[in-house]
Amino acid sequence: RHFRPAARMMKPHADRPPTALVLGASGFIGGHIARALLEEGWGVRGLRRSPYSVGHLGDLRIDWLEGDVEEPARLRPAMEGADVLFHAAGYVPPNTYRIPAKVAQAVQRIRGVLQAAEAAGIRRVVYTSSLSTIGTPPPGAHRLADERDAYIPWTAHGSAYYECKYAMESEVMRAAARGLDAVPADSLPGESARDRSRAVFMWRRYSTASDLIASNCRYSS
Repeated sequence: RHFRPAARMMKPHADRPPTALVLGASGFIGGHIARALLEEGWGVRGLRRSPYSVGHLGDLRIDWLEGDVEEPARLRPAMEGADVLFHAAGYVPPNTYRIPAKVAQAVQRIRGVLQAAEAAGIRRVVYTSSLSTIGTPPPGAHRLADERDAYIPWTAHGSAYYECKYAMESEVMRAAARGLDAVPADSLPGESARDRSRAVFMWRRYSTASDLIASNCRYSS
């Protein structure tokens, strides 16, 4: 896979700090994204479905907004005036039944988010993808898998998760090819909360969240 260079760097505003909207801010990954952005001086909006859900951000100053990624029309007001969109609320299939239908649902959700971002003039979209979208190196490569090794659809032995994550990341890449400044960032799995706290940060290989925003990488370790 090839990624075009970042079209725009995040330039500071004269009258306010840059603003990020985090979809899934009340969740584990989204919450850590929001926390890191606040530490760097960003203004942070958090989208949540429940008006009482704050995740692990109860001690922080977040501009909470109610909405749902299944309803793109409700996303547009939250996106207005935001500079960067962090999407950490991707669809996770509940089971492995009727995989094509679940893939269609996943694609519909991510398309709605991307279209709303384009309409709102978001400057960059950072999409939390999954390590499952990376395949295996070719025989004889003698290296670890990386972004050169794409997952081959329908080779995960009936996994709805693999197919949905691959389909959603593909939609992000299509939007980037059309001109949306978008980058997928793959999160790493862990067997426990302690493992996840060490591994799941999308920008672990970067010094700051702003480095990730300005980067061209889709994979971090």
